[in-house]
Amino acid sequence: MNSQTTVYNSFTGMSPGEKGNLVAFICGHTPNTNKKDVIEALDYALKEKPSFGGFVLAIKKDHAFIASIVVNNTGMQGYKPSNIFVYVTIHEEFQKDEQVLKEIMCKALDMSNGDVALHIDPKSPVIKFYQKLGFTQRTLELRRNKNPKNKKAIA
Repeated sequence: MNSQTTVYNSFTGMSPGEKGNLVAFICGHTPNTNKKDVIEALDYALKEKPSFGGFVLAIKKDHAFIASIVVNNTGMQGYKPSNIFVYVTIHEEFQKDEQVLKEIMCKALDMSNGDVALHIDPKSPVIKFYQKLGFTQRTLELRRNKNPKNKKAIA
């Protein structure tokens, strides 16, 4: 496959056009994702907002994104992983090509300093692939929105 891998971080930055294209790619190929959250994760990775930084790893083929990983550094270690892979996105035409996922994941893992967390749907078919890379299920995350739509009284 004739492709190009690019790393974006606080030193390299990302042009507004490239950022817009990446946001559209992630939103278009990652279920249950919204533009505002993707932009925020990118801003943290690129240190465009106060943060511990991180990086974005992207693979392009014929100048179009086919895979990307947005990595945010957490500033923690030990009790929480130092890095979180916020968005791991593969273009649907390449999702059956395990080599693309393996290439981008291995590069992102090599570039990450410290432990890595990855949130994934428990029914995702790629869980076994991530387990082959050394990921293990350690916790179940529960979330409560500060302003939930369906407020329930606490008795």
